[in-house]
Amino acid sequence: MESSKTKFGSLTYIRKPRKLSSRIPYEDTLLGPSPSASKPRRKSKRDVYIACGEVPPSKRPHTNSADELLKDFDISRIKQDTDKLLNQLDSIKKPDKDESKYINKLLSKADKAETDEVVAVTETQGPMKHIYDDAEATERTSKKYRSFHPKIYTKNELLEATEKLVTVARDILNGKTASYFYEIAREYAESSPRLFVTDSEIINLPKQRYHGYIGSMRADAITQHLLSQLDQLLTDKKANKVLQFWGRSYFTRFVLTPEIIARIVKQDEQVDLDKAYDLMESTADYGLYIMDQKEI
Repeated sequence: MESSKTKFGSLTYIRKPRKLSSRIPYEDTLLGPSPSASKPRRKSKRDVYIACGEVPPSKRPHTNSADELLKDFDISRIKQDTDKLLNQLDSIKKPDKDESKYINKLLSKADKAETDEVVAVTETQGPMKHIYDDAEATERTSKKYRSFHPKIYTKNELLEATEKLVTVARDILNGKTASYFYEIAREYAESSPRLFVTDSEIINLPKQRYHGYIGSMRADAITQHLLSQLDQLLTDKKANKVLQFWGRSYFTRFVLTPEIIARIVKQDEQVDLDKAYDLMESTADYGLYIMDQKEI
């Protein structure tokens, strides 16, 4: 211990040595370091067994004697059990000739069954309804957008509008134009433990921000057109890790297509691009329940 004085007088204080302790608790205590423990005890993986009342194999006495190993087996009892089992197998009733013929007849009918019968049943059910064909939700959405009447694009009109905006998608791929949806795709790719996106991830992906009131059916038409127009450029950009993760089809669908839709919304609603992104997200239910049920 050392003594020292302050400049304010003869006040003396004693400086005590600090106790050194580790911040990392040892394995043998949950509350912190044990004063008596010098080193944490390491458990051997080979000594871990399923809990039971028997002595673990590693703790059992070692023996090399074959007689010692076989002394617990009752050979005569094993022979008796074997004979009993063979007798039981012999006593199992075999099917009569008539029963055997009946079984063979059923099997032959099953082999000759035509799959066309199954197809015919599905064909009589008529065309498959829209996946979101919910009358109640459609009615509710119609009331919500009573004063909202966006342009209903035909396929030709949509492709014409997309063709005028292909340069936007091309500039995004070349890094000349910033992309809100590329940033979302990049963050998703970086947070994923996988090298490539899976179909199950795509199914569970929140879709409300990608299509807006344009709807998924018209968004798909835009995607197909972009894939045909930008095939070479999408192939050249395979070194891009985000594009590698999503793949050319999903990248086009969830990055390039929504950027085209945002420009269409911007033009139709006479708003800026940020507002167009907001409108896409807020009118996703319109695209789902109303626009997707209109012929393209």
